[in-house]
Amino acid sequence: MTAQASRDLGNGYEDHGQWPQAVTAYTQAIAGGIDNPDIHTDLGVAYFKSSQPQKALEQYVIAQHQNPQHENSLFNEASAYAVLGDSKRAIAIWQQYLEKFPQGGHVADAKNFIATVKAHGLTPASAKP
Repeated sequence: MTAQASRDLGNGYEDHGQWPQAVTAYTQAIAGGIDNPDIHTDLGVAYFKSSQPQKALEQYVIAQHQNPQHENSLFNEASAYAVLGDSKRAIAIWQQYLEKFPQGGHVADAKNFIATVKAHGLTPASAKP
């Protein structure tokens, strides 16, 4: 199977909430040569949804290293830190997100998460990519 076919398969699994299968397909796509922030973010989401936030975080960090202007990976990185219990780091990254992407697609979510953490703390269910 080609790397692109693996990625397409991963996208299909993701669309149907089949997270473990998406992890496998995205991992195969990366091994096959697709190595960019989008695929690492997709793999991170699949790990996150498979209750593996540490592995998700690793993928978001790779995506940010590849492209510090990658919006979704930065937002998701903060969510992973929140679920892992590092609220301080999560807030710092969400604030960084707001500075970098003031018109971004997750501005309202980032502001809500920051307010929630500051006011009430954070539960794993309240932070998600």
